[in-house]
Amino acid sequence: NTAVFTEGTAVAIADAAATLTDDGTISSMTITLTNRPDGVSETLSSTLGTGVQNVGGQNITIGAYNSGTGQLQLSGVTITTANMETVLRSIQYNNASDDPAVTNRSITVSAVDNAANAGPT
Repeated sequence: NTAVFTEGTAVAIADAAATLTDDGTISSMTITLTNRPDGVSETLSSTLGTGVQNVGGQNITIGAYNSGTGQLQLSGVTITTANMETVLRSIQYNNASDDPAVTNRSITVSAVDNAANAGPT
């Protein structure tokens, strides 16, 4: 997926049709901003907020963005793929720099299912 960032406006990292494929449930997801030329000015966040959020009747913990690692962590116990897709679609990239670098950014998403299988989504 390619998103276009406009200075001063957060942009969704996934479109409304983004899907996850798993035959079970998901226990965690890590979203990583792999290159951050503007450092702490760059962030990932969820429009749902942080902390424990009720999504489709399931509690999903949305962590605070870690600017040191470039990661945003999502976790729960046995989260359906549909509910994790809802959270994934809520994730946004933003850059508060007054003069952001024009370098393309790369964001990776990795999920772990309840059978402890990890992989990119």
